[in-house]
Amino acid sequence: MLFDMDGTLVSTDAANNNAYAYAVKRVTNSDIGKNLIGRITRGTIAKLYPSLTESESAEIAYWKKESYKEFVSSTIANEDLLEILFEYSKTSEIVLLTRSGEERAEITLKHHDIYDFFNRRIYVKSEQDKYRMAIDTLKVSPETIHVFENEDCEIQSALNAGIPRNHIYKIDF
Repeated sequence: MLFDMDGTLVSTDAANNNAYAYAVKRVTNSDIGKNLIGRITRGTIAKLYPSLTESESAEIAYWKKESYKEFVSSTIANEDLLEILFEYSKTSEIVLLTRSGEERAEITLKHHDIYDFFNRRIYVKSEQDKYRMAIDTLKVSPETIHVFENEDCEIQSALNAGIPRNHIYKIDF
């Protein structure tokens, strides 16, 4: 069973956005604004602050990463999905498959006391095919995998990798 983290198992947007707001304030001495809708990304920052230098962008990324642990308490676990995780962890291999950085994922999972429920944790870079990588890493047939995912593009990636549609669970959280 493959579980995505951000937006699936745990809502991390508030912690992510607060960490970015802190980092932007620290580097640029300006407020990012509270009216932003959705998850703040490096792309969001680049659009809001087009004159940032590479060095400033890197510094914002650094402080965002460093400050995340201060905001992890604003993450929210998906209780319905946790019930599934707990139940199937008794009989199935449970794998975290995420584009989250390893340190941030560990902080988040440990905060919610679910880190040890995963037999394996696979961290995927943005340019990698998430589900093809999982299949190759785990050395399993796509037909044997069950996926819990919130992103439509990642669900398409799972389908493209040969995971049956009825083994993919779209999570709206």
